[in-house]
Amino acid sequence: MTLSLAKNIWNANEDGIGHSCINIYEGSSKNPKLWELLEAGILKEKHYGDVTLKNKALKGSQKVYGPLVLEKIDKFDFKQLTYDLLIKEFEDFCREDDWGDDLDVFHKNFEIAICDLNEFDLTSRDFFLINTQATSNKKLLDPNFYAYFVCVISTQAGSNIILTLTFGLD
Repeated sequence: MTLSLAKNIWNANEDGIGHSCINIYEGSSKNPKLWELLEAGILKEKHYGDVTLKNKALKGSQKVYGPLVLEKIDKFDFKQLTYDLLIKEFEDFCREDDWGDDLDVFHKNFEIAICDLNEFDLTSRDFFLINTQATSNKKLLDPNFYAYFVCVISTQAGSNIILTLTFGLD
């Protein structure tokens, strides 16, 4: 499986701390499995906006995507969801108590990202979600300077178009 980045959309709030990143890939085959996408390197540091510059001094030779140490992540770290369940997951995530002012940043970036994907029928896609708050610290950079980091990989039956949506605040 090979992947070609067709489009990258980076959004950040005014101070650049809260952000979202959408990547639209064309795969070499239709109906890719999550493990194939992970092996093909769908979560690439160089496709994750300007945040990678902040990681270079911390990570040494580790391959990372935000705070995720890629060699320690596998398909079992992701939760498979429909679009409706993805929205519910994000709604539940937003109900957590410790958001403070960060919740407004997350909401704004999430709404922008969904609008940026209006050309896609999201209700017909499968979503694979990883949230660092539910991920073992052994699979994250040390130190992990993100308040939150959530990544979604999306596929669609019969299609070779793969989406990634990533939300973070550092």
